[in-house]
Amino acid sequence: MVCPWCSGRLMTREEMTGSIDLGRGFGPVHDQGAEPLCAPAVVAGMLWARGIVVCVPCLGDMGALSGNSGGGRTVASCLSAVERSGAPLADGTPDHSAHGRGRAVRLRWTAADGSGWSAGGKLDHIESALRAGHPVALQIGLYGSAVMRSGTGWLGTPEPDEARAGLHAVLCVGILRHGPRSGLIVKNSWGTDWGSDGYGIVSMGVLSLPETGRFVTVTGAHVAHEHPVGPNNST
Repeated sequence: MVCPWCSGRLMTREEMTGSIDLGRGFGPVHDQGAEPLCAPAVVAGMLWARGIVVCVPCLGDMGALSGNSGGGRTVASCLSAVERSGAPLADGTPDHSAHGRGRAVRLRWTAADGSGWSAGGKLDHIESALRAGHPVALQIGLYGSAVMRSGTGWLGTPEPDEARAGLHAVLCVGILRHGPRSGLIVKNSWGTDWGSDGYGIVSMGVLSLPETGRFVTVTGAHVAHEHPVGPNNST
């Protein structure tokens, strides 16, 4: 695989782990509209890897109403909503009302907080999932200095004593192990203009930050049957 951040140099197997290529066709992310929907976009990516294409805005609405303790959208809340209410399958039209009654999906997924782990422990967890062929969702912190410099697809570490601006979910699809920009290869939800067709690198140094964690991996997913899930339908 060619590294787009190293002048096209071909990477060796030892320099890279995983390389799960979701491709330019990671379309659900680009349907999210103006509202930031990183968690449902990441879930859409994990389901996309399993051949299930969902509507990100509808999935975001489901995740926000899922009753999770934080009251907002998280990767786990969106997956729980899919388990309970089905997946709002995308049909290529802007009519979201048609997505309201989702298709039943059988999921296998795991979640680990990881906030108290060492950077090495976090990396080992990610690497284990990637070697098994599973992209990994994770939470990272957003810092103004890093975001301002991230247009080329590089999310670095914050400045000393910099206040965190927020939290963000990304989908890790590989690990880059060479040069000054070694880190996690991620598919972001900021569109194809960011990085290389929406792919970029999160610095290894981010693993040392306490907020980096909330790892979620989908190990299996399939549409259970063709009947919609809704108030008048059972799974």
